[in-house]
Formats: sequence, structure tokens, C-alpha cells
Amino acid sequence: MSEFQVSLQELQAQMEQLRQHNQQLKSYESELAEYASGLKSMWEGDAANAYIQAISKDCAHIGQFASVIGLFIAVMQTIISNYLNAENENISLAGCRSHAV
Repeated sequence: MSEFQVSLQELQAQMEQLRQHNQQLKSYESELAEYASGLKSMWEGDAANAYIQAISKDCAHIGQFASVIGLFIAVMQTIISNYLNAENENISLAGCRSHAV
């Protein structure tokens, strides 16, 4: 079985990068929705309706995906926080040990 190590700093950096990418995804969703809205005023007919409906579905899927990524980021933040709390507790406990023989 393979083994790997990840530093806390690297995990935090990757989480921040994921947060930034997720924000870009949300921005893309907004731009796509604005594009579809603009098309409504310029285009009529069944083809227009089908295309706009497809864009609306895409926007909904992008929004759902961004929400799931947001939940993943929140879980990562909780894991980091719990790890830091455990580390601090271990340091505190280690400092309280007496070495009486």
C-alpha cells in the first residue's frame, strides 16, 4: 500500500486555490445566465427556447457543482481546524508531563 504525507500548509494552500477556482466557476455561471437572458430579447422561436432552456440547465448544474465544491471546502476547513486543535492539545499535554522517576 502506498503512503503519502501532506503538510498542513500545503493543504491550506490547495484549499484556498480550490476556493478561488470555485469563485471563478460561480462567476462563469453568472455570465452564462446573463448571456441567456440577452438571447431572450434577440431570438424567438422553438430553437431559441430550446437553446435557452439548455443554457438554464447548464447554469443549474454549474450552481449545484459549485455548491458541492463549497461543501467540500467547508469539510476541509473543519478537518484543518480539528487537526490544529488536536495538535495544540497534544502540545499542551506534553508540556504538563512530569518526568519524575
